[in-house]
Amino acid sequence: MDTNDMKTWRVQSPNTMGFHKVITPDQSVCQVAQIFRLNLPKGASYTLQSNELELHPVLIQGKAMFQHSVLGKVELDKFDSFYIPAQNTVQITALEESIFYIAGAVYEGIGEAFVRKFDSSLPIGDMHQIHGEGAGRREVMFTLAPTDKASRLICGLTWGGEGTWTSWPP
Repeated sequence: MDTNDMKTWRVQSPNTMGFHKVITPDQSVCQVAQIFRLNLPKGASYTLQSNELELHPVLIQGKAMFQHSVLGKVELDKFDSFYIPAQNTVQITALEESIFYIAGAVYEGIGEAFVRKFDSSLPIGDMHQIHGEGAGRREVMFTLAPTDKASRLICGLTWGGEGTWTSWPP
């Protein structure tokens, strides 16, 4: 990616119902990480297949449940997440209108399926971190932490102060 590409790079994820490629190597200068968005109306289901990727969906809005061969049937609330390695299938059903952001990367043989329930009361430590000061202060809640078993992905939710921005992906 040259610097001119970086200055003009802006991606808007679709808000129409269905599964959408947002950032993938075939449509973006980003060649490693991939981002997808899944928008489901209440009652709708979607079969998510990881194929050659490891995937990490985070429920950004709504309430949903999924069924997985190892994890079983799991109900998800806002900011809950799960991880699946390559060659996995998950049946997702929206209990309310739901939005998932899904990180993906090429699977390199390291990773175990798991669910992470969001807990804003976690103490500062490995999963809950504060970085920077003043206008650059940001709070990070890892949804897929460096200590979790995954091939390439490290993911989290980042909050900056009111009216500020952060260079960390939100």
